[in-house]
Order: sequence, then structure tokens, then C-alpha cells
Amino acid sequence: MVTERLGIEVPRREDIRVNVLGINHFTWITKASYRHIDLLPIFREFSAHYGESGGYELEGESWRDSVFCSAHRVAFDLFETYGAIPAAGDRHLAEFLPGPYLKQPEVWKFHHTPISFRKQDRAEKRQETERLIVQQRGVAKKASGEEGVNIIAALLGLGELVTNVNMPNQGQVSNLPIQAIVETNAFITRNRVQPILSGALPKGVEMLAARHISNQEAVADAGLTKDTGLAFQAFLNDPLVKIDRSDAEQLFNDMLQFTMQR
Repeated sequence: MVTERLGIEVPRREDIRVNVLGINHFTWITKASYRHIDLLPIFREFSAHYGESGGYELEGESWRDSVFCSAHRVAFDLFETYGAIPAAGDRHLAEFLPGPYLKQPEVWKFHHTPISFRKQDRAEKRQETERLIVQQRGVAKKASGEEGVNIIAALLGLGELVTNVNMPNQGQVSNLPIQAIVETNAFITRNRVQPILSGALPKGVEMLAARHISNQEAVADAGLTKDTGLAFQAFLNDPLVKIDRSDAEQLFNDMLQFTMQR
């Protein structure tokens, strides 16, 4: 966006400073800047231009190429509604929201992630692991792109890092419950992760996130106490479970039984 709208080449994505807050896979950017430039007004124009068509794609790429690709239409649509930039991918964002996204992924130009893909991906990764064991050699010595590698390096004292992580809320998100697991930027250095105060979510987003926090905590409690009744209540409270109670109960029990067999 900065390159297209301002004609400025940005060497690294980390050079864009963002204030990010929310919960895992449902994070939102409320401030963004490059050097001295406030990027929120520019993003508003950018979203207005590409939001309807979903025409924004990197050169040589299409949202059809992979289950992990999208045209960011869901993100643009949510920005127009809530005034903050969704920081997660469209696949993740859609999972948190009822409405048309999951029913019409081809219209919104993103993909469901089918079970068939997960099974195939798992089988391929197992084969690759077995091959590496037989050959008795390590993986290729190249960067994976996973932020977790940089986090581990910073914790070991190999530099310092500011990035978004999941931690209990100590006030870094001012309008979400204390001790709820939230995702915000944190300063990471040797043996220390210090969350950064990130302000408040827009009220509309707060209402969405609060429901999911309540459900996540209920699921965790249900798992630790083996309380299937509480787990079912959390299941019913998920905004995507929009079916009759009898159908929901059957689906829940089927999921529970299949999970126990794994």
C-alpha cells in the first residue's frame, strides 16, 4: 500500500510500525505508521478502492492459487464496519463471525481449509520427517518465516524484538477482561517478555472478542475438569452454531466421540 499510494519502497515489513490488539487470530490494527507518516487515512482510501472488487493481489499471485491466499475482501469489509484494520488472514477472520463470509467464500475470494487438505499435508510432513531421519541430516538451513524463531532467538539474548504474542491480559488491552488471553505487541529480550500497553479495541470489536473469550475460557475449564455439560454450553454459544439444539447436541456428541478415538 505504501509503495502503491506513496511511491515509497519499504525495505522490510517490520519497518511499518503497528499497534495490534485483540485475541489469537482475531487481531486488529488501530495505529499504523511508516517513519513520520500516519497510514490509517491512506488505508481508508486503499480499502475504498479495493474493498468491493477484492482486486488487491500481489503481482503474479491469485487468491485461487492456494488455500492460504485471499483477496482480503473480508478484511476490507470489516475495516469499513469497525474502523480498525483486521490483522489476521481472511480464513481466520471469517471463523469468528456469522454471516455471509463462510457461506460464500468464492464471493469473498478466500478458501475454506478442507479436511482433505489437512490430511494430505500431515501425511506429506510425516514422510518428510521420516526421510530426514533415514538420511540422518537436518532440515535445510534457511529461514522458515515463522516469527517463533525470532522470538526464541530474542529470549536467548540474540537481539531484541517487538512483535505480537499471546499473554494473559495485564491491562495491555484496556477493555477486555484482566487475565484473559489476549494478543498484543510485546518487547522481547533475554528471558523476558514485557507486554506493551495497546489501548482499547473499538466497541464493536470488543463485543465480538468478549464473547469468544468467554467461550475459550469455558472450553479450557471444561477440558481441565472433564465437564462435558460446560463444553456443550460453550459450543452452543459459538456464533457459528446456528442450528437447532437437538442437531447441535448430536453434532457435539459425534465430535466428542471421534476426538476420543484419536
